Amino acid sequence: VPASLKVAVRFRSSDVPSSARIQVNQSTNEVTLTSPEGVITTHHFDWLHDEGARQGDIYESIGAPVVASVFNWYNSTIFAYGQTGS
Repeated sequence: VPASLKVAVRFRSSDVPSSARIQVNQSTNEVTLTSPEGVITTHHFDWLHDEGARQGDIYESIGAPVVASVFNWYNSTIFAYGQTGS
């Protein structure tokens, strides 16, 4: 893992207000939000997981490469915000 900041999102539809419209494109790792006022914004992430993702899936795509980079003498951190499977 080269020196950089990577962003991962685990998207759950229950986290979205019912008045907003969401489109999740896992092939491009993009989430497009349409507000009730019709404002459209698109956000790109390095990893995008939907509500069907298992903890093991998330570890394999995010955690395992970070752990491997530690063994190659890179400093690494995973910062998780929100409910993390507890």
